[in-house]
Amino acid sequence: MSSKLEIANLALHHIGQKELTELTAGTSVQADAINVIWTPDLEETLRANNWKFARSIVVLVVVDDDYEPLNWTYGYAYPSSCVIVRKVYSEASTDKKIGEKFEEIYDPSETDKVIVTDCADAYAEFTYNLTDTTLFDSSFVTAFSLRLASDLAVNLNGDKEMARGEIIIFNGLIAEAKRMSKLEVFNPRSQTSSYESVR
Repeated sequence: MSSKLEIANLALHHIGQKELTELTAGTSVQADAINVIWTPDLEETLRANNWKFARSIVVLVVVDDDYEPLNWTYGYAYPSSCVIVRKVYSEASTDKKIGEKFEEIYDPSETDKVIVTDCADAYAEFTYNLTDTTLFDSSFVTAFSLRLASDLAVNLNGDKEMARGEIIIFNGLIAEAKRMSKLEVFNPRSQTSSYESVR
């Protein structure tokens, strides 16, 4: 379990900056820089991989009975606190591991993002916008700290080469995390229990 301050200090350590004792705005140049980039870098790191600790499954809600999306059969409301939808499927899907075809669109008539698909009674598996740092796993903490470090290297050190180096390491960690995810054994029973858990 890591606190926001611990993750921030890890990022500062990557680029040779001194550790902080607090992250309150206005207390230091470092704290202000971290607070500016924290949310966008967190969301980017969450989107970068299908992290187990942030994985969520919900029953999708039809936007409107009269809603007719172009080239698709169904339109569903976008899940709240979702940074990226990984797959859409139903109990009738033949391959729930892969899921059904879908798109994320912005619909001006709904003034919101909508998931369009031909899948009826759909579920969505997605990455939740998890902000509780105590729930982050160790590999995510390392990757996130490197993403922060890349931005901070420019903001605090004025060193674009250092920033580029941190991103290279970040991308390597993400690639390894994706490789490990593919090695996970698919268990149909766990998929069934996911349905039951959202009913």
